[in-house]
Amino acid sequence: MFETEIKKRRLERRFFIFLAALIWAVPPCFSSEAPAAAPLRVAHVADGDTVRLTDGAEVRLIGIDTPEHDDERNLKNARRFGLDPASYALFAVKAHARAEELVRDADIRLEFDASNAATGHRDKYGRLLAYVWVGDMLLNARLIEEGLAPAYGRFPHRRRSEFYQLQKAAKAAKKGMWAFPAKRHPEARSAEGSRPEILRPLSAASE
Repeated sequence: MFETEIKKRRLERRFFIFLAALIWAVPPCFSSEAPAAAPLRVAHVADGDTVRLTDGAEVRLIGIDTPEHDDERNLKNARRFGLDPASYALFAVKAHARAEELVRDADIRLEFDASNAATGHRDKYGRLLAYVWVGDMLLNARLIEEGLAPAYGRFPHRRRSEFYQLQKAAKAAKKGMWAFPAKRHPEARSAEGSRPEILRPLSAASE
């Protein structure tokens, strides 16, 4: 009986050693509460609020909604925000360019929000819904701070109040699109109807 007990304890010890080794060998790629441990890279910036990673995953930034390229929704959104429509549409280009500048050649990390756990952190188009970190800079927040993206609160997320406060500050400082509630941006007329050169994939743009 004594020998049986020793064998049992040996088996238990081996099991816990194996389990610990398994956990150590498989680091997490993403986190629901903090930036992921594994760095990722962006292959292509689709627009100011959507990027595609080098592994093919498409990521929609949580909590922002930048103007769209050649989209009729721009007019409705511009009116909703009380902005000049042509100037608002121009910021589709500006937000796109700034997002590309901030992620170029940089390691990024994704942070998920618990509010999207039920859908596997994906939207109806299959895109990952995430906060995108570049070092200690939160891309979602930076675009709001610079007046390049309105905060988007249609769907709940834990940074909703924070993002609306950033938008309020950007509006008060007349940053980015918020500087054009009535007058037209000097670049707006030439940008209408054109798609920017920055729509090239990042790999091609750097060649």
